[in-house]
Amino acid sequence: MAAEPYYGISGELDHAKWWLGLTIDEEVAALASLLTGVRLRSAGTVRVFESAGEPAGVPWYMQYNPPVQLPPIWHSSLIPPVDGAVNLSHTCDPLGSFSALSPSSAITLIKAARHYSNALMIANSDPEQAWLQLVTAVEVVAVRYQADRYTDVQLLNDAHKGLVKDLKKSGHEELIPLIAKRLSRSMLATRRFREFLHDFLPSPPPKRPQDNSSQVDWEQMDGALRAIYDYRSRLLHEGISFPHPLLTPPSPSTENGVLEERPQAGIIYASGRAGWKGEALPMHLHVFAYIVRQSIIAWWNNLYMDSNCREIG
Repeated sequence: MAAEPYYGISGELDHAKWWLGLTIDEEVAALASLLTGVRLRSAGTVRVFESAGEPAGVPWYMQYNPPVQLPPIWHSSLIPPVDGAVNLSHTCDPLGSFSALSPSSAITLIKAARHYSNALMIANSDPEQAWLQLVTAVEVVAVRYQADRYTDVQLLNDAHKGLVKDLKKSGHEELIPLIAKRLSRSMLATRRFREFLHDFLPSPPPKRPQDNSSQVDWEQMDGALRAIYDYRSRLLHEGISFPHPLLTPPSPSTENGVLEERPQAGIIYASGRAGWKGEALPMHLHVFAYIVRQSIIAWWNNLYMDSNCREIG
């Protein structure tokens, strides 16, 4: 008799947690977008290769679906395109070594890459959703990174020391592992977001505005990340929008023409009857996109090194 399939608490089959909702070509496009930092989408299958058939394949357009990008809401880009030509051959080695990852790590990486790719595609038409997509890209990887570093019980004890103490005191210590497992994904969400970016934070961008008031203070990054996660939470749970200056294109620096990394300190930015102090605004969208991309690639590199594969990028 065949074993009964296992169903999780929400009724799905256990293996449904591996489902991505993406075709293989969409997965490759998301990973290539992450590796290159450019807007990429798969247009679907246009050629099929049959066994013992035509070596060059034959045209097939049943799933051809060219991507459509919504028009921008501003005259300039919130995440500027990559300078110069992009050589996709540089993605061959890391994509070719993708099979070295464990299934769970590979799926985590594809999920994060897809959210990053989504952010690039909608940044100029819906920048607020682009912020959410970038935060989610980090969260996807941060959950995995946290699980690799801490046990569920350690997380519960760190997040809810009083609860653990009460369970032990009441003689229900055996419930601690079960409760920890159920709460593991919701515990310390802000901290794991910050810890991941702290551990894989890249160096500042190679080209920076000369005006210090337009630069992100890389030494005070934790405060900036706290603010971004707070904006994300307020939008999702209270419907409070991101500050308007973070939803508009950055201005070029007056000194060297490089885009500002953050709204300038000492300026009050207003939209309608709302206002924000420049020094309280952490960074522009293009800088956060840079941090997210480089951090996820660094984590990917770390997985490769652990798998005895050569470094990528």
